[in-house]
Amino acid sequence: MSGEGFAAAVQALADSPVTDGLAADFLSAERWPLDLVFRELSDPNVAPTTVNVACIALAKLFDTAPGAAVLPSTLPYASAALQSPVAALRRLAAQQLGRLLVAAGAEAGTREGALELLLRALQDEEVAVAAGAEAGLKQLGRPAAQGREPGLAALLGSGTPAGQSLRQLAVCADPLLRMRSLTLLVALAAQSPAAAAAVTASGLLEPLLAELQDPDDLLSCMAALQLVRDAAEQCDPGMAAALAAAVMPRLGALLQHPEPLLQSGALKAAAALLGAALEAGEGPMAVDGPPAGGAANGPTNSVAGGGPAAAEGGEGGLPVAPLLGALKAVLDVGGRQDFTPELEDLALDAVGILGLHASGAEALLVAPASVISDVAYKALGRPPSPAQRVAALHALASVAGAERSGRGRKLLPPLAEDALRVAVFEGAAAAGAGETPADVLLQQLGQPFAEQRVAVYRCLAALAARDWLAGAVCSHPGLLARLVDPASETGKQCCEWRHACVSALAGTVSDVMGGGMGASGPHASALTAAAEQVQAAARAGPYGAAAGPAEPVVATMRGA
Repeated sequence: MSGEGFAAAVQALADSPVTDGLAADFLSAERWPLDLVFRELSDPNVAPTTVNVACIALAKLFDTAPGAAVLPSTLPYASAALQSPVAALRRLAAQQLGRLLVAAGAEAGTREGALELLLRALQDEEVAVAAGAEAGLKQLGRPAAQGREPGLAALLGSGTPAGQSLRQLAVCADPLLRMRSLTLLVALAAQSPAAAAAVTASGLLEPLLAELQDPDDLLSCMAALQLVRDAAEQCDPGMAAALAAAVMPRLGALLQHPEPLLQSGALKAAAALLGAALEAGEGPMAVDGPPAGGAANGPTNSVAGGGPAAAEGGEGGLPVAPLLGALKAVLDVGGRQDFTPELEDLALDAVGILGLHASGAEALLVAPASVISDVAYKALGRPPSPAQRVAALHALASVAGAERSGRGRKLLPPLAEDALRVAVFEGAAAAGAGETPADVLLQQLGQPFAEQRVAVYRCLAALAARDWLAGAVCSHPGLLARLVDPASETGKQCCEWRHACVSALAGTVSDVMGGGMGASGPHASALTAAAEQVQAAARAGPYGAAAGPAEPVVATMRGA
């Protein structure tokens, strides 16, 4: 039986749940043993659709007990499949080699062969095949796989065939293959502390780290920075944290390098890397402790797990200190060095990326660098340009929790909240003598540019989770009247953001009146007095009694 019979058999298998009995019957010597299956798949006349269906069927087969039992005998077939012009077949081979690599019943020699084939598959031109190979190889970093031979030591060792192959990939001229070797290494390091230590000790990251420390070779250094940034965008949070621990200490000099290209590249790489590491929403950011004697104009404690050792990548948090120092240097309103507007925009973008997550926002607020004071000055005080005001407003909104839902998730530990409040009031005071945050925000809402008003609304909606800001708004007749009036805006985006502000105010009012945080504070009476007006505006929706916006406007909102 061949040709049409094979096509029909794999189609039936692909279309049905595959039980152990059905798998055993299919793989029996009388029907479709593996050698016959791969002979059919190797036929140059086999239809591509049949190959694709067969791959689905075989994946189901190998998930059963009979399929797992024959897995150790698949090594020669997988080797042949990796040379097939059909990507689906190569992908199937990579997936099953990954299973074989950690299979309990496989002999060491079989697993060694699987390891070598997976490293070949890692170089496949088809991304899905390479991804399957990476998924298989990174299993060696898991505690359950450690102790099996060949294992992590064989993959990373300088004297093993696999280790030599991986080293060649790590230094090859093809940036795509270098990227794959890097992402594999950080994926391994993210699997367990033992794997992270093994990756570090292997020296396989050294070519990348060496390029990051050689700014005289501009092109190589920029390529390495791009590699780090690309890896950050492809990493899961655990992988990004593992890469950050190795890379961030090496970025310190580049983050403040006099060459603008290197500095901007380092800012992008560091922000992308730390932002990706925070995606899970857990784990502190490690920052340097305060100077001896405390800081005169800012908070004096560091994030939990901070201190100089942690800031350099030790235990206790992600190493954010190098980036915070660079951000302060670029954004410092009292600094003597001039930076390009493009570099300042990148720095504000980096603040926004870190601020999206509570631990990143906390680091920005409590670090001795006091970056938040410069951001607030540019958002509320006297920025060099309207465009930078918009960027700073969005950065401040991110730190205040614009993307963290609910009042409780926006609020940070007391030390960080104190730093935010001081920065906001000092930033507003820089706009003019006697100016308050409510005065400044109302003035900015009077500007004709929708992009700026959206940024103000986004910032207000985030800050309104604090009873001190909500109380200031409710005590300011002009600002409160504008926010609760649906006719104050016409464009769709601005209408919706105005209502978002009102809804945030209503949430804080309800929480305070219900006995929540700030219920016995100095702003409770102002919130209570405005409660009916605010809650009515929240119920009215973005457009009040109107059916929709009077003037549809499509606008790009930076950082939202």
